[in-house]
Amino acid sequence: MVKNNLDKVYLDRFIRLMYYLGVLKGDEPFLTDTTHCFAAISTPTAIELIRQAMRQIVRFLSKEYAFEWSALASRPKATRYLETIEERKEHKLNKSEKDTRLAEVVSEAEELLTWLEASEGPWRTQPMVVNHALVLCRILHERIVRASDGSIEMAPPGSVKDILASTVDVEARFGCKGKIKWRGYKVATVEVGDSGFVAAAEAMAANAYDGNSLPILAEQLPVELVESPKIVGDTHYGSGENRQQLQERGIQVVAPVSYKTKCEEVAAEGFLVNADHTELICPRGRFFTKWNDVQDGRNFILEANHPPCKQCPRYNQCFGRKKKRQIFIHSYFEILLDAQAYAKTEEYHREMRLRGRIEAKQSELVNHYGLRRVRYHGQRNVAFAARMKALSSNFRRYHRLLHDKQNPLQLGDKAPQGVVFKKAA
Repeated sequence: MVKNNLDKVYLDRFIRLMYYLGVLKGDEPFLTDTTHCFAAISTPTAIELIRQAMRQIVRFLSKEYAFEWSALASRPKATRYLETIEERKEHKLNKSEKDTRLAEVVSEAEELLTWLEASEGPWRTQPMVVNHALVLCRILHERIVRASDGSIEMAPPGSVKDILASTVDVEARFGCKGKIKWRGYKVATVEVGDSGFVAAAEAMAANAYDGNSLPILAEQLPVELVESPKIVGDTHYGSGENRQQLQERGIQVVAPVSYKTKCEEVAAEGFLVNADHTELICPRGRFFTKWNDVQDGRNFILEANHPPCKQCPRYNQCFGRKKKRQIFIHSYFEILLDAQAYAKTEEYHREMRLRGRIEAKQSELVNHYGLRRVRYHGQRNVAFAARMKALSSNFRRYHRLLHDKQNPLQLGDKAPQGVVFKKAA
């Protein structure tokens, strides 16, 4: 099913069937949000993580190349991890003993990597061995530092952002949201209005930005069946890049604009910018072409000693007592400005009040369908599990609507025009 993307096909066909039967009318906005998902992995320390990586290598060699392995005259010290190691638990060691064990384990890992590189065995270019060796190298690079005196120390926390969390599931990452910390993934879902039907689901690494899932989710939605398709989300989904990408597909993103963009503040003062963002035009019609490129945009530099500015009646309003001023122009200035104007309409407030429905749906997926922790490894497999749970929730929701005693679902006699079922991959 994963190989042929059948999980996407089944979820897509179910939603299209709801449009076909008239259960979904085609005027509902799409609601999206993200929740965290624990990976099916342990929580090893740095020492144990290095040992896990070595254990994977020696176990693979002894199993897949048993004859060549048994014929070796000398093997690396990491061979001892083929059996259970009887020693004191790490949490019972003091700092000096932990440092000694860390140095010993790192020495074994470096010896194993050196042995693999110098070995002439058939496993030297085996893809699985190479992958395991690369994982071990990455762990050593991320977790271990050498002091000036040559001693081995643990890397300080937070020194590496995209740090590996497990050797079993190499795609799992560390995530943090408020007081919640976890190892695993994030799962983004899309609900069709307040109907209770999940139209799309996607998994991503735990340290990924929530808004990165929006373009991927949009590809899974049957937007051609919806009149004026909209996706409603929180501030994470309202970036200018997301708005432009989905606007090109005919989808409107309804989400708050971050205050850091400062688009509305600049426009309120009367400043304008040309199409390619190379000229800033002040309220008095003067042009400024001096800027510095920064993240997400440009900082235009206005100097107070500029002769036209000194004679301008807005001098004090623009500069005050400052000799220089920087005005930030976002890369998607016009798009975000239109979004902030739309945020003042009553329709926007009505759609944002509806957005809270996705929270209830995610709570149902987590508490009743086990989305908080799945038993699969890998981002693609976690996405498969999320779509299967979403499909189960959809069937249950449809069953409830059919057998509602007070208001049973009345299916339409004719299918709406334009409903198309995608072929399986």
